[in-house]
Amino acid sequence: MAVVLAGLVMAGGAFAQLNDASLSARERRAISASGLPRASVVSVKSDLVVAIRDRGAASPGGGVIEGVVLQGEVTSAEAARSLGYRSMRSTVNVDCVRRRDLVVKMTVFTEPNAKGAAINRHVPGGWVQPSPDAYLAHVLRAVCGPAPRVAEAEESRPVKAAPKPAAAKPDKLKPKAAKAAPAKPETVEVAAAPAGPPVPSEEAPLPTAFEARLTRSSGARPAARVAPPAETAALPEAALRPLTPEPEPARPAAKPAPPRAKTPGKVAVQIAAADSETQARAALTKIKGKVAPPLTSAVRSVVVDGRTFHRALVMGFQTRNEAQAFCKGLKGDCFVR
Repeated sequence: MAVVLAGLVMAGGAFAQLNDASLSARERRAISASGLPRASVVSVKSDLVVAIRDRGAASPGGGVIEGVVLQGEVTSAEAARSLGYRSMRSTVNVDCVRRRDLVVKMTVFTEPNAKGAAINRHVPGGWVQPSPDAYLAHVLRAVCGPAPRVAEAEESRPVKAAPKPAAAKPDKLKPKAAKAAPAKPETVEVAAAPAGPPVPSEEAPLPTAFEARLTRSSGARPAARVAPPAETAALPEAALRPLTPEPEPARPAAKPAPPRAKTPGKVAVQIAAADSETQARAALTKIKGKVAPPLTSAVRSVVVDGRTFHRALVMGFQTRNEAQAFCKGLKGDCFVR
């Protein structure tokens, strides 16, 4: 904190000047070419020289220098084309505690020594910690002095962790209360009611007039009638009859098995022999209704003495007698082969 206060005192008086011994010959020529007072120069680059024109004033809260006015001069035409100006004026606030700068306003000029056309440049605003080689870092050192090492040491010192509070000792376990034994229920004796005269049963039937006279004459009491069971009396008359088994439905008669087809025999009859197959088939068509399985009909062609005959045959007879009986039923030529 003492270093920071020393920087503020320096801001109120003279700024820290550059050491001529640390400047190169090129930097000395740049200062001479800028036309700025040597005592106010705080930053020298090969193409830009910056000087403090107004020292500003400390803020009421302390630690911040407000209204520091800077002037920069570009020392070469090539650098002027690159930067876009030849001279500049800016107003800066300097925070000596947090080591940062705030550019409030910046105006650039087309001619040296703040002459020519003036152009207000847009400034981003907000506090910025400049890089060590930037001209604003040189301004910060010139206004506030070197960075306070004491503060850095305090900030880098590790913070000791607060001791953990001792854990509270658990209370001693209290013995559990014994469970109370369940109370025995009290026994209450109830006096029996005196026996009275017997109550007549509601189910006993009343005696008839004849039975009453007989009882009075003989002195004997007739036996009580026994009422039929309630379940039997409640059943209808149809329920008391013996059950008659219902007759089983008649089963349909089994269908007779179809007769087995006879195996075709080897005996055949010939009913025609024609010159063409068409004529032979026409002869078979006429008797089509009489040819039933296992009989079959067919046309067989044979050559006799160089002449072709087409025989109309009926085949499948078991015996010759069966074949002859078939021929007798036909009108026309028919013989067994």
